[in-house]
Formats: sequence, structure tokens, C-alpha cells
Amino acid sequence: MPKAGSASLHRRPRRRRPTNDGPGAAFLTNVQAWDKNPGIVQNLGHVFILIDTSMLGALSWLHARMEEFLSILHDTPAADPENPVVTPDEREMKAYARSSRDGVAVSKVDFENIGCIGLTILAKVNMGGACVVTNLKAWPFPLSSRTMRAMVGQTGFTEQCLHLCGHGASARLAMTCSIILL
Repeated sequence: MPKAGSASLHRRPRRRRPTNDGPGAAFLTNVQAWDKNPGIVQNLGHVFILIDTSMLGALSWLHARMEEFLSILHDTPAADPENPVVTPDEREMKAYARSSRDGVAVSKVDFENIGCIGLTILAKVNMGGACVVTNLKAWPFPLSSRTMRAMVGQTGFTEQCLHLCGHGASARLAMTCSIILL
């Protein structure tokens, strides 16, 4: 055990290989970050616990307690100022907000690969208030406003609009879209 005040006491523990390689056996420092190591098997187990929060107190009281808890977490000084203390969903919610605002860039190669694996993608496209349904596999690159206006659509598609604009050899697809893989 390191002595108080020693540098090793404050270092993050190194990852150790789990002694049990069974499914769901990873815990603590053996859990991999899915966004930093997407190709590594996460080896996580899940437990779901349902709590009847009405038994704890009024909803307003519980909400105030959770807000207080979040404030304590966010006010905690970060060990690394470049990586502030966040709650488990904050990275995802920031990424979702950014994608909803700016769209998701899809490279020409990725877009063409979608067509190569034989998927037909139907999407509703918002073009100045008029929404059309079109087969994305047939779209040329780069996408121009003239190309988008020339697309022929179908009626009866009720999902949200897909906002699209051309940027060189890539299309930007908003997260609020509905894409159907057939």
C-alpha cells in the first residue's frame, strides 16, 4: 500500500487483465472506454434495478436531490483540467446536440459502401418546407442544391425530415432523421 503523500497514491491504477475472462467479468479499471476503443470487446455484464421513486418522497424533492448531486459532481475539481468531471451521459448528449445542430458527415467511401452491401435507404429530405422521399443509394456526389431539387419523391412518409446539404464529397445527415434500411 502506498504511503500518504506519495505520488503513486494519486496515480490512476494501471489496467489489469481480469482473472475471470467469462462474459460480463470486466469491472473497475478493466472496463474499456467504448468511444476510445471501439474494436475491443467490452466484456460487460448488466444489472437492471427498478426503483419505485414515489416511495422515496415527492418527485420535486427527488429532482432537487439529483440536481444537488449533479452540482457536487460538476463542482469537483478535475485532476486534468482538459478532462472535466462529467456524468455518464454528458459526452453522448453533447455529441447528440452537436450532431443535431451540425449534422453527421458521411464520407463518399462510406456512402458508396452502403450501396455496395445492397441496402436501400429511404430518407425524407427537407427542401425548403417540401419533403420528399428518395433512395439515397442513387445520390451522386457532391450533392448540389440543384441535384436535391431534382430528386423525385413519394408521398405518405410520416417520419421526421432528414436535413441534407452538400459539402464537397460528403453529405451531412442530421441525427433527427429517419432512415429505413430495407
